[in-house]
Amino acid sequence: MATGHYARTGAEHAFLKEWQSEAKNRATEKKHVPLSSKILNLLRGSDPSKDQSYFLWTLRQEQLKKILFPISNLKKIEVRRLAKKFKLPVAEKKDSQGICFLGAVDLKEFLKHYIKEKKGKIKNEAGEIIGYHDGAVFHTLGERHGFTITKKSPKDGPYYIVGKDVKKNILVVSQMKKDSKNSLALLRPTGRTFRQQNSLNLFFVGIKDTNWIFKIPKSGKNYTAQIRYHGEFLPCKISGNRVIFEKPVLAASGQSCVIYDDDICLGGGIII
Repeated sequence: MATGHYARTGAEHAFLKEWQSEAKNRATEKKHVPLSSKILNLLRGSDPSKDQSYFLWTLRQEQLKKILFPISNLKKIEVRRLAKKFKLPVAEKKDSQGICFLGAVDLKEFLKHYIKEKKGKIKNEAGEIIGYHDGAVFHTLGERHGFTITKKSPKDGPYYIVGKDVKKNILVVSQMKKDSKNSLALLRPTGRTFRQQNSLNLFFVGIKDTNWIFKIPKSGKNYTAQIRYHGEFLPCKISGNRVIFEKPVLAASGQSCVIYDDDICLGGGIII
């Protein structure tokens, strides 16, 4: 299957050497080592600004072996240049943030054609009502736009959605807070309030439903993680089902936490 994702695949280096050696030994017999015998890694796309490996962390080996990424080694500007060369109608089309296959359609606007708006409350970490929204179903964990905060001081930073109750139509928002340069805290919902979790002055989040594309990350080894698409690559270490960060992050429950070893996407899990 060919897909237009900006991502790449590559053979595991140690395994590749063994595979190449075996292929060389068989050269005189004119035999080929089948693709199915190779171990593949999922790699970041060549264009960092368009890399989409974050969305593909749930893929398994048997799926990777059947996928082609035709634009894997191209940058977006090169793709547009080729589209123009071959006179494709999308060559000059602006990038879309809408729903795939539906064109320039905003997700919320699309949903509002089928779901009625319902004004709801926004609460902070203490359970206080500080604003309103047009419907919990229209909002995603980790968002910082599209809702109204009515009780906000000039010193307040941006608010992120860290929890939602669709049945009660309530959103919970929070800010990233730093106690000091050496004290890192993560605000996570516990009923109506939030608690601060600290672990050796390092931030950590738990993950569930993990999927490791080739092998399980080594405990204590340095990796990087993305906790939202186009988010910063955050230095981290893995300990079981915990991801331990070196600096404070605001991680929303339900979002994907994807782990990388340099350009290799190892897999990830859902933040709990």
